[in-house]
Amino acid sequence: MSIIRLLNIKKKIKPETFYEQLAKDGLLVDYLNKFLSDKINSDEDFKREIFETLLLHSNEPFVEVEKYYLEKLISSLSYFLEYTSQWRESNQ
Repeated sequence: MSIIRLLNIKKKIKPETFYEQLAKDGLLVDYLNKFLSDKINSDEDFKREIFETLLLHSNEPFVEVEKYYLEKLISSLSYFLEYTSQWRESNQ
């Protein structure tokens, strides 16, 4: 059995987390606002993990999540444009 197949099987049998269940029930944002608002504002890794959970498991879209990922995309594209600007300018 290949390692890739084992990893795929492991993903399928992984238990659902508390945050994933709250997201599916539509309660994660309320829970975060009530109990973890300071942590989500100060811990970037936790924020990324929660937004990923909302994106993958929530039944409704959230503007905050979309805005977060758009800001990350803009930052990456800005870096790319800056990094390639010298090459683009020399080829024009």
